[in-house]
Amino acid sequence: NTDLDVYVVIKNIGKRYRGVMIVDVFLIDYFVYPMEQLTADFEKTRKNFDSKLTVAYMLRDSKIIFDKDDDLKKLQEQARDFLSKDLARREMPHSLQVINKYFIEDYLNDIKDCLMEKDIVSQFYISNLLLSHLIDAFCRFHKIPLVKPKYQMREISKNYGKFVSLY
Repeated sequence: NTDLDVYVVIKNIGKRYRGVMIVDVFLIDYFVYPMEQLTADFEKTRKNFDSKLTVAYMLRDSKIIFDKDDDLKKLQEQARDFLSKDLARREMPHSLQVINKYFIEDYLNDIKDCLMEKDIVSQFYISNLLLSHLIDAFCRFHKIPLVKPKYQMREISKNYGKFVSLY
């Protein structure tokens, strides 16, 4: 029930490509990624606290099959360094903490309104948005990787089992 992600890193042609194919019984997602774009995306991840860490984790965990100039290997080392050292020192900016608290409070107030108005559909919809926001904010605050939703609670419970049980 899983797929294989294959990245083909190429020289700059100004575009990225993505596709899906089936080989035998395996679903393969492939990405053709110019090296310049991959480097720029990784730099953006390193500098922007609120960015998703997908590129950094992909670089860290990838198996490099061919790397003529070792450029990819160097970028992979930077990603490993970033995820093991730099990310641990990074704190969520106070302004982002305030914004997260605002959204949580706003969602809770909207849920109360829906309860008073007996709008069950909106209540469930907003509750799901709130729960999703809580997971995202909790993971960003505690520097937990954001992974596929079906794996997220497993990732959180590695260090924060109490959050999972409260959730």
